[in-house]
Amino acid sequence: MRNRRANRHLRASGFTLLEIVIAVTVLAVFLLPMMLIVANAKTRAIRYTQQREVRDLAQRKLFDRIHYYETSDSGTFTLEGRPDWQWQIDSPEMVGGSEQVLLEYTIKVRLPQKLEGDVSAKSGDDNKEGSTYQMSLWTFPSNIWYEEQELIYESGGYSPLYGSRFDEGDPYR
Repeated sequence: MRNRRANRHLRASGFTLLEIVIAVTVLAVFLLPMMLIVANAKTRAIRYTQQREVRDLAQRKLFDRIHYYETSDSGTFTLEGRPDWQWQIDSPEMVGGSEQVLLEYTIKVRLPQKLEGDVSAKSGDDNKEGSTYQMSLWTFPSNIWYEEQELIYESGGYSPLYGSRFDEGDPYR
């Protein structure tokens, strides 16, 4: 009789295999969705950070170009640590009439990787996956821009502000 009591006492102190299987199953049912949520949150954070970085670099480059710190119309972000990111700024488009003029500057940033909500899915002729980020900025022209337009017009070129010196009705023709 004493041996039976000892055996019962030994069995009662441990878990059965069924209890362990149920505990692991319940734990897995709650942990797996939590791990997926954390992984998705990390992915979204990385994408958001990258989109913010692209936007910030594009804004800085536009500012530099508008204020003539940057003289080139295209290049890479090598100095900023992104040598594989390319940028291009189109010539400014004149918006408005002769008294109130605004300039619209547009920058395109080409990335080798794909961003969510990108403008285009392909990055050129090599058919690699990539993205293009584009943004525009409107600003009043500076005195330097007016001087450039006057020089272009004086030299016989076409100026969006003055037109062409050799248009019909031009007395200097």
